[in-house]
Amino acid sequence: MKAAGSAVSQVQFLRKQARQDLSVLVEKTYLEAQQALDEVQGLNSSIKLAQENLKLRQKAFSQGLGRSLDVVDAELYLASIKTQQDAASFQYLLSLNKLLALSSEMNNFSSYKYNAITPAQLRSEDAS
Repeated sequence: MKAAGSAVSQVQFLRKQARQDLSVLVEKTYLEAQQALDEVQGLNSSIKLAQENLKLRQKAFSQGLGRSLDVVDAELYLASIKTQQDAASFQYLLSLNKLLALSSEMNNFSSYKYNAITPAQLRSEDAS
């Protein structure tokens, strides 16, 4: 009787621990997704600045006041910022998929894809 009571107590403890662990994992994953979205938004200003720098370098080059190397450097810098933003967008999608998997809602990804604010939408809103 004591062994059965002990087993029941152990199962209850393990169940409680599993709920706590799952709660922490969901919160951590949600914060990762939010951080990725924030990073996408934050990089928008860097992209605008890099685009403006590229325009200035191209104009200087076309007027004979700049070097082609400066234009190439500006293009590479713009590409690197866009790559960082795309990586943040990818991280957001990974976190969203983890959240959906944790909540047994993987089949609803398409509804999130069409109804949620996505990193791509954040880019296009700030660009206009």
